Amino acid sequence: MSAVLDLSESEELCTEPLPIERVRRAYDGLSPGQVLEVRSRVAEHAFMVRTWSRKQGATLRVDDRVDGVHRLVIERGAAAPTAG
Repeated sequence: MSAVLDLSESEELCTEPLPIERVRRAYDGLSPGQVLEVRSRVAEHAFMVRTWSRKQGATLRVDDRVDGVHRLVIERGAAAPTAG
């Protein structure tokens, strides 16, 4: 199963949370092995998603741009072991 997050209106809507916050929330709702596809025409959004994915240890499966739309597919890794 995959989820799609379209950030194309994020720059225009002042009431929307920051784009990376929307990515974080969507990613947090995934189970290990599921993917999140993020779409945006804004290059800075793509840069933020790449950086955030790397910091989270998430796998960036797809990173392309077609017809001006950046498409990044992030796979959720296994849950981190809990201390105990």
